[in-house]
Amino acid sequence: MESSIIQHVKYTFTFLLLVISFQSIGSTIGLLVEDKNTQAIQFQAALGQLNPNFTFQLYTLEQLPVDVSLSPTKTWIALGAKPLAMVLGRINSSPSSSKTRILGLFIRSKAKSKLENLYPNIQFSLLDNSPKLEHQLALIKLLSPQIKSIAVLHSQNSVNNLLEITELAKKYDLKVNTAVIRDPLNWDMASLKAVKESDAVLGLNDTAIYNATTIRSILMRLYRASRPLIGPDKGYVRAGAVASSYSGVNETLQSVTQLLSSNEPWPEIIHNQNFNVAVNTQVARSLNINIADPSSLANKVRELVK
Repeated sequence: MESSIIQHVKYTFTFLLLVISFQSIGSTIGLLVEDKNTQAIQFQAALGQLNPNFTFQLYTLEQLPVDVSLSPTKTWIALGAKPLAMVLGRINSSPSSSKTRILGLFIRSKAKSKLENLYPNIQFSLLDNSPKLEHQLALIKLLSPQIKSIAVLHSQNSVNNLLEITELAKKYDLKVNTAVIRDPLNWDMASLKAVKESDAVLGLNDTAIYNATTIRSILMRLYRASRPLIGPDKGYVRAGAVASSYSGVNETLQSVTQLLSSNEPWPEIIHNQNFNVAVNTQVARSLNINIADPSSLANKVRELVK
Protein backbone atom coordinates (compact mmCIF):
# COMPACT_ATOMS: atom_id res chain seq x y z
CA MET A 1 0.00 0.00 0.00
CA GLU A 2 2.75 2.42 1.01
CA SER A 3 4.73 1.68 -2.14
CA SER A 4 1.71 2.35 -4.35
CA ILE A 5 1.17 5.72 -2.65
CA ILE A 6 4.82 6.65 -3.18
CA GLN A 7 4.59 5.55 -6.79
CA HIS A 8 1.43 7.64 -7.27
CA VAL A 9 3.16 10.70 -5.79
CA LYS A 10 6.09 10.17 -8.15
CA TYR A 11 3.77 9.96 -11.15
CA THR A 12 1.91 13.08 -10.06
CA PHE A 13 5.14 15.02 -9.54
CA THR A 14 6.48 13.91 -12.92
CA PHE A 15 3.23 14.92 -14.59
CA LEU A 16 3.34 18.38 -13.03
CA LEU A 17 6.92 18.87 -14.19
CA LEU A 18 5.93 17.89 -17.69
CA VAL A 19 2.99 20.30 -17.66
CA ILE A 20 5.14 23.18 -16.40
CA SER A 21 7.84 22.39 -18.93
CA PHE A 22 5.31 22.16 -21.74
CA GLN A 23 3.73 25.50 -20.79
CA SER A 24 7.13 27.16 -20.70
CA ILE A 25 8.45 25.72 -23.94
CA GLY A 26 5.09 25.87 -25.70
CA SER A 27 4.41 29.57 -24.96
CA THR A 28 3.70 31.22 -28.29
CA ILE A 29 4.28 34.91 -28.90
CA GLY A 30 2.65 36.65 -31.84
CA LEU A 31 5.03 38.78 -33.92
CA LEU A 32 2.94 41.12 -36.08
CA VAL A 33 4.52 42.75 -39.15
CA GLU A 34 3.30 44.47 -42.30
CA ASP A 35 5.19 42.11 -44.60
CA LYS A 36 7.09 38.88 -44.14
CA ASN A 37 10.23 40.40 -45.62
CA THR A 38 13.84 39.43 -44.97
CA GLN A 39 14.20 41.83 -42.03
CA ALA A 40 11.07 40.49 -40.31
CA ILE A 41 12.15 36.88 -40.77
CA GLN A 42 15.64 37.64 -39.45
CA PHE A 43 14.15 39.43 -36.45
CA GLN A 44 11.94 36.42 -35.71
CA ALA A 45 14.91 34.04 -36.00
CA ALA A 46 17.07 36.20 -33.71
CA LEU A 47 14.33 36.34 -31.06
CA GLY A 48 13.98 32.58 -31.26
CA GLN A 49 17.70 32.06 -30.70
CA LEU A 50 17.76 34.42 -27.73
CA ASN A 51 14.54 33.01 -26.22
CA PRO A 52 14.49 29.22 -26.76
CA ASN A 53 11.63 28.77 -24.25
CA PHE A 54 9.25 30.68 -26.52
CA THR A 55 7.86 30.12 -29.98
CA PHE A 56 7.57 33.24 -32.14
CA GLN A 57 4.80 33.03 -34.72
CA LEU A 58 5.11 35.57 -37.53
CA TYR A 59 1.80 37.15 -38.61
CA THR A 60 1.05 39.66 -41.34
CA LEU A 61 -1.85 42.09 -40.96
CA GLU A 62 -4.10 39.82 -43.04
CA GLN A 63 -3.35 36.84 -40.78
CA LEU A 64 -4.19 38.56 -37.49
CA PRO A 65 -7.13 36.93 -35.63
CA VAL A 66 -10.42 38.84 -35.80
CA ASP A 67 -10.58 38.97 -31.98
CA VAL A 68 -7.09 38.96 -30.48
CA SER A 69 -8.58 38.76 -26.97
CA LEU A 70 -9.91 35.27 -27.68
CA SER A 71 -6.67 34.03 -29.22
CA PRO A 72 -4.60 31.51 -27.21
CA THR A 73 -1.63 33.79 -27.89
CA LYS A 74 -1.50 36.21 -24.95
CA THR A 75 1.64 38.18 -25.84
CA TRP A 76 1.86 40.22 -29.04
CA ILE A 77 4.84 42.18 -30.35
CA ALA A 78 4.04 44.67 -33.11
CA LEU A 79 6.82 45.95 -35.36
CA GLY A 80 5.78 49.45 -36.36
CA ALA A 81 2.82 51.78 -35.85
CA LYS A 82 0.49 50.17 -38.40
CA PRO A 83 0.78 46.64 -36.94
CA LEU A 84 0.32 48.06 -33.44
CA ALA A 85 -2.80 49.96 -34.50
CA MET A 86 -4.14 46.76 -36.08
CA VAL A 87 -3.67 44.60 -32.98
CA LEU A 88 -5.16 47.30 -30.72
CA GLY A 89 -8.18 47.47 -33.00
CA ARG A 90 -8.71 43.71 -32.62
CA ILE A 91 -8.84 43.81 -28.82
CA ASN A 92 -12.31 43.89 -27.29
CA SER A 93 -13.20 45.55 -23.98
CA SER A 94 -13.98 42.32 -22.12
CA PRO A 95 -12.09 41.37 -18.92
CA SER A 96 -10.12 38.78 -20.91
CA SER A 97 -8.43 41.56 -22.89
CA SER A 98 -6.47 42.63 -19.79
CA LYS A 99 -4.64 39.30 -19.91
CA THR A 100 -3.18 40.14 -23.34
CA ARG A 101 0.24 41.82 -23.31
CA ILE A 102 1.03 44.10 -26.25
CA LEU A 103 4.44 45.58 -26.99
CA GLY A 104 5.15 48.05 -29.78
CA LEU A 105 8.62 48.33 -31.32
CA PHE A 106 10.18 50.96 -33.62
CA ILE A 107 7.37 53.47 -33.05
CA ARG A 108 7.74 57.25 -32.75
CA SER A 109 6.24 59.20 -29.86
CA LYS A 110 3.76 61.01 -32.15
CA ALA A 111 2.27 57.68 -33.20
CA LYS A 112 1.97 56.71 -29.53
CA SER A 113 -0.19 59.76 -28.77
CA LYS A 114 -2.47 59.05 -31.72
CA LEU A 115 -2.91 55.40 -30.72
CA GLU A 116 -3.68 56.35 -27.11
CA ASN A 117 -6.42 58.69 -28.34
CA LEU A 118 -7.85 56.05 -30.67
CA TYR A 119 -7.76 53.22 -28.10
CA PRO A 120 -7.97 54.87 -24.66
CA ASN A 121 -9.19 51.72 -22.90
CA ILE A 122 -6.60 49.30 -24.28
CA GLN A 123 -3.35 48.81 -22.37
CA PHE A 124 -0.15 48.53 -24.36
CA SER A 125 3.57 49.18 -23.92
CA LEU A 126 6.14 50.86 -26.13
CA LEU A 127 9.89 50.32 -26.22
CA ASP A 128 11.51 53.75 -26.43
CA ASN A 129 14.75 53.56 -28.43
CA SER A 130 15.49 57.29 -28.42
CA PRO A 131 18.95 58.15 -27.03
CA LYS A 132 18.94 59.08 -23.36
CA LEU A 133 20.08 62.64 -22.70
CA GLU A 134 22.53 61.51 -20.02
CA HIS A 135 24.18 59.10 -22.45
CA GLN A 136 24.60 61.90 -24.99
CA LEU A 137 26.08 64.27 -22.41
CA ALA A 138 28.47 61.61 -21.11
CA LEU A 139 29.52 60.94 -24.70
CA ILE A 140 30.26 64.64 -25.23
CA LYS A 141 32.42 64.68 -22.11
CA LEU A 142 34.38 61.67 -23.39
CA LEU A 143 34.86 62.95 -26.93
CA SER A 144 37.13 65.85 -26.05
CA PRO A 145 38.34 67.57 -22.87
CA GLN A 146 38.18 70.86 -24.78
CA ILE A 147 34.38 70.78 -24.79
CA LYS A 148 33.29 72.92 -21.86
CA SER A 149 29.99 74.29 -23.13
CA ILE A 150 27.24 73.05 -25.44
CA ALA A 151 24.52 74.71 -27.49
CA VAL A 152 21.03 73.25 -27.39
CA LEU A 153 18.87 74.46 -30.25
CA HIS A 154 15.22 73.65 -29.71
CA SER A 155 11.71 74.29 -30.93
CA GLN A 156 8.72 74.94 -28.71
CA ASN A 157 8.08 71.17 -28.77
CA SER A 158 11.13 70.40 -26.64
CA VAL A 159 11.04 73.20 -24.08
CA ASN A 160 10.31 70.69 -21.32
CA ASN A 161 13.68 69.00 -21.87
CA LEU A 162 15.74 72.11 -21.15
CA LEU A 163 15.63 71.93 -17.36
CA GLU A 164 16.58 68.24 -17.42
CA ILE A 165 19.48 68.93 -19.78
CA THR A 166 20.77 71.79 -17.64
CA GLU A 167 20.67 69.69 -14.48
CA LEU A 168 22.33 66.67 -16.12
CA ALA A 169 25.01 68.85 -17.71
CA LYS A 170 26.16 70.01 -14.27
CA LYS A 171 27.22 66.43 -13.52
CA TYR A 172 29.67 66.63 -16.42
CA ASP A 173 30.78 70.23 -15.83
CA LEU A 174 29.18 71.39 -19.05
CA LYS A 175 27.64 74.81 -19.51
CA VAL A 176 24.42 74.89 -21.55
CA ASN A 177 23.52 77.70 -23.97
CA THR A 178 19.98 77.41 -25.30
CA ALA A 179 18.18 79.09 -28.18
CA VAL A 180 14.79 78.54 -29.74
CA ILE A 181 14.75 77.97 -33.51
CA ARG A 182 11.62 78.97 -35.37
CA ASP A 183 13.02 78.35 -38.85
CA PRO A 184 15.77 75.69 -39.03
CA LEU A 185 16.82 76.97 -42.46
CA ASN A 186 17.07 80.60 -41.36
CA TRP A 187 18.66 81.06 -37.94
CA ASP A 188 18.19 84.24 -35.95
CA MET A 189 20.89 86.09 -34.02
CA ALA A 190 20.16 84.30 -30.74
CA SER A 191 20.76 80.90 -32.34
CA LEU A 192 24.00 82.02 -33.99
CA LYS A 193 25.17 83.51 -30.69
CA ALA A 194 24.45 80.27 -28.78
CA VAL A 195 26.52 78.28 -31.27
CA LYS A 196 29.37 80.82 -31.28
CA GLU A 197 29.61 80.74 -27.47
CA SER A 198 29.64 76.93 -27.32
CA ASP A 199 32.20 74.24 -28.11
CA ALA A 200 29.71 71.69 -29.45
CA VAL A 201 26.01 71.28 -30.25
CA LEU A 202 23.75 68.69 -28.65
CA GLY A 203 21.10 67.61 -31.14
CA LEU A 204 17.73 66.82 -29.60
CA ASN A 205 15.18 64.30 -30.81
CA ASP A 206 13.12 67.22 -32.12
CA THR A 207 11.84 66.64 -35.64
CA ALA A 208 10.75 70.26 -35.96
CA ILE A 209 14.47 71.08 -36.22
CA TYR A 210 16.33 67.90 -37.11
CA ASN A 211 14.78 66.17 -40.11
CA ALA A 212 15.65 65.02 -43.62
CA THR A 213 14.88 68.47 -45.06
CA THR A 214 17.02 70.51 -42.67
CA ILE A 215 19.93 68.28 -41.63
CA ARG A 216 22.22 69.08 -44.56
CA SER A 217 21.85 72.83 -44.01
CA ILE A 218 22.39 72.48 -40.24
CA LEU A 219 25.50 70.31 -40.65
CA MET A 220 27.04 72.67 -43.21
CA ARG A 221 26.45 75.67 -40.96
CA LEU A 222 27.97 73.95 -37.94
CA TYR A 223 30.90 72.58 -39.94
CA ARG A 224 31.77 76.09 -41.18
CA ALA A 225 31.64 77.26 -37.56
CA SER A 226 33.89 74.29 -36.51
CA ARG A 227 31.24 73.10 -34.06
CA PRO A 228 30.64 69.33 -33.81
CA LEU A 229 27.08 68.02 -33.65
CA ILE A 230 26.43 65.17 -31.24
CA GLY A 231 23.19 63.32 -31.95
CA PRO A 232 20.31 63.27 -32.21
CA ASP A 233 20.65 59.67 -33.45
CA LYS A 234 22.75 57.23 -35.46
CA GLY A 235 21.27 58.32 -38.78
CA TYR A 236 22.69 61.81 -38.33
CA VAL A 237 26.17 60.42 -37.69
CA ARG A 238 26.12 58.92 -41.17
CA ALA A 239 25.06 62.34 -42.49
CA GLY A 240 27.91 64.17 -40.77
CA ALA A 241 27.31 64.48 -37.02
CA VAL A 242 30.38 63.47 -35.01
CA ALA A 243 28.78 60.87 -32.73
CA SER A 244 25.64 59.67 -31.02
CA SER A 245 24.46 56.93 -28.72
CA TYR A 246 21.69 54.80 -30.20
CA SER A 247 19.56 51.70 -29.70
CA GLY A 248 19.17 49.69 -32.89
CA VAL A 249 17.93 46.24 -33.80
CA ASN A 250 20.48 44.35 -31.67
CA GLU A 251 19.74 46.49 -28.64
CA THR A 252 16.01 46.04 -29.22
CA LEU A 253 16.45 42.26 -29.29
CA GLN A 254 18.33 42.44 -25.99
CA SER A 255 15.61 44.54 -24.38
CA VAL A 256 12.77 42.30 -25.58
CA THR A 257 14.65 39.26 -24.24
CA GLN A 258 14.97 40.94 -20.84
CA LEU A 259 11.26 41.80 -20.82
CA LEU A 260 10.20 38.26 -21.69
CA SER A 261 12.39 36.79 -18.95
CA SER A 262 10.87 39.05 -16.30
CA ASN A 263 7.63 38.48 -14.42
CA GLU A 264 7.23 42.18 -13.68
CA PRO A 265 4.34 44.06 -15.35
CA TRP A 266 5.38 46.07 -18.39
CA PRO A 267 5.09 49.86 -17.98
CA GLU A 268 3.53 51.98 -20.73
CA ILE A 269 6.91 53.38 -21.78
CA ILE A 270 9.96 51.14 -21.52
CA HIS A 271 13.22 53.03 -21.99
CA ASN A 272 15.75 50.83 -23.73
CA GLN A 273 18.73 50.54 -21.38
CA ASN A 274 20.80 48.76 -24.04
CA PHE A 275 22.72 51.09 -26.34
CA ASN A 276 25.78 51.49 -28.50
CA VAL A 277 27.73 54.45 -29.87
CA ALA A 278 28.22 55.48 -33.50
CA VAL A 279 31.14 57.72 -34.50
CA ASN A 280 31.99 59.50 -37.73
CA THR A 281 35.76 59.41 -37.35
CA GLN A 282 36.38 61.34 -40.57
CA VAL A 283 34.28 64.30 -39.48
CA ALA A 284 35.76 64.09 -35.97
CA ARG A 285 39.33 64.33 -37.32
CA SER A 286 38.41 67.29 -39.53
CA LEU A 287 37.18 69.08 -36.38
CA ASN A 288 40.36 68.17 -34.44
CA ILE A 289 38.62 65.60 -32.26
CA ASN A 290 40.90 62.58 -31.93
CA ILE A 291 39.07 59.44 -30.83
CA ALA A 292 41.61 56.75 -30.02
CA ASP A 293 39.23 53.80 -29.74
CA PRO A 294 35.68 54.44 -31.04
CA SER A 295 34.64 50.84 -30.31
CA SER A 296 35.18 51.30 -26.57
CA LEU A 297 33.16 54.52 -26.26
CA ALA A 298 29.90 52.77 -25.36
CA ASN A 299 31.53 51.00 -22.41
CA LYS A 300 33.13 54.25 -21.27
CA VAL A 301 29.74 55.97 -21.39
CA ARG A 302 28.25 53.18 -19.27
CA GLU A 303 31.00 53.59 -16.70
CA LEU A 304 30.61 57.37 -16.61
CA VAL A 305 26.84 57.40 -16.08
CA LYS A 306 26.94 54.96 -13.15
